[in-house]
Amino acid sequence: AMQLILLAIQNVLFYLDARGINLILCALFLGTNIVFTLITIELGAAFYGYGYAAATLVSALVGLALLSRKFDELEYETFMLQGR
Repeated sequence: AMQLILLAIQNVLFYLDARGINLILCALFLGTNIVFTLITIELGAAFYGYGYAAATLVSALVGLALLSRKFDELEYETFMLQGR
């Protein structure tokens, strides 16, 4: 379910042409996935998969914050930057 939320956030960001924010979000997911997976490997087989879940949770929460900020700027970008 968390992966679906992350993908939905990325889908909306792509729709809003926020490729830079999406790149940051993907890089965050990559980094946290590596770190959390290495941690859970050290913890043993009982914890396998939790690294991925934690990475998707962190990335989805950060993605929601970035998307909220993008929505706050949307009206300005829509009406004030039409000449670009």
